[in-house]
Amino acid sequence: IIIVYHRSLLLVKTRKIKGKNGRFFFFFSVKKRRITVDIFVEVKKYPAGLIAVEYSIKVNSLPKRCDIVVFNKSGLPEMIVECKAESVPITQKVLDQAVRYYSGLNVNYLLLTNGKTMFCYHIDIENKKIEAMKEVPNIKI
Repeated sequence: IIIVYHRSLLLVKTRKIKGKNGRFFFFFSVKKRRITVDIFVEVKKYPAGLIAVEYSIKVNSLPKRCDIVVFNKSGLPEMIVECKAESVPITQKVLDQAVRYYSGLNVNYLLLTNGKTMFCYHIDIENKKIEAMKEVPNIKI
């Protein structure tokens, strides 16, 4: 795998094709996770050290992976972020997947994005409700 940094984007080589003249051409994809982390750090001012990418958890004894987890200063998870490809619409199925991850971490927020759209939810643990939010919260880190 070849990784190229360009401004705030992380590009990962996805394909290598040999052209007619013998030269190789590389195709890169933008990593949505990196863009989302940059938004958290640059815009929302979350400390980068409290953000984990591809964080492993167990749900019902099965290994799972959260795309991004934001922690508070006590080391407790505050938010799970589920990143999908731009071609994948954010649907109830995507929300359900994030809720399954939530059950393993007991976070206060879920954020779903495909790079074009972003949906954020507050988890009301006391009342066992998920409430849609108008914007990404300013987490008290």
